[in-house]
Amino acid sequence: PCCWMTYRQHREAEEALDSFSGGGLLDLGSDDPEPEQEHTEDDVDEMTRRLAHGDSPDVRSGALWNRWQKHVWALFEDPYSSKYARWVALASLFFILVSITTFCLETHEAFNPIINRTEFELVDNVTVERFYQETETAAYLTYIEGVCVVWFTFEFLMRITFCPNKFDFIRNALNIIDFVAILPFYLEVGLRGLSSKAAKDVLGFLRVVRFVRILRIFKLTRHFVGLRVLGHTLRASTNEFLLLIIFLALGVLIFATMIYYAERIGANPNDPRASEHTHFRNIPIGFWWA
Repeated sequence: PCCWMTYRQHREAEEALDSFSGGGLLDLGSDDPEPEQEHTEDDVDEMTRRLAHGDSPDVRSGALWNRWQKHVWALFEDPYSSKYARWVALASLFFILVSITTFCLETHEAFNPIINRTEFELVDNVTVERFYQETETAAYLTYIEGVCVVWFTFEFLMRITFCPNKFDFIRNALNIIDFVAILPFYLEVGLRGLSSKAAKDVLGFLRVVRFVRILRIFKLTRHFVGLRVLGHTLRASTNEFLLLIIFLALGVLIFATMIYYAERIGANPNDPRASEHTHFRNIPIGFWWA
């Protein structure tokens, strides 16, 4: 695509020269030269117009955009396309690992201290003071996550801007994961300063959906060919995996049934459910054991 404009201009220039020299402006062997001359002059005018169009600013800017689009897209999408693409892939891998590590550390007591809060409520025209406790993530972990989100946002915007096909980009599962993992952070930052009950409810919900950040681990498939090969292998082996699951399900069903009836041997006749004799009170409980 980057050489197409140069090739087309060269091809059209050759056709124009052909019209002037090889094709001739006037066919001396014809009985009626004037119509042929008019036709040839029309061809020359058409060639001149096409050559002029090829040098127009719009075409040059389009060729420049196509060239940069190809390079920038490869920079963020194909880590093996250049040295700079490998550096971008390493940076993305670093931020993915930092983000996942931060996500795990946020649940540890050392990074999740309990904070005493005071809230004033108006009840029957009387101000009531209420004390409660809640956990709060260490501020530096929030800052680290913010830096990671800034990188992911920059990467996402660059990829969606320079992607060849916007529709295919939006449909891609990894790109959907990128967007879903980025959005809650900005919503949480925007609502954190609000004190209304609705804002607090939304913040509580956003804290629950933080788990989508762990899905960033799937972004590693973009930077490692081996993981993509493994994914395609699993997809191609779907029928074999279904057959394996069927065999496992048959084994679980058979052994769960056997343990259920084996545990009921010697049970108290006055206890028809055998709840005092065994923990395997039904076959579905035996599924887990099997």
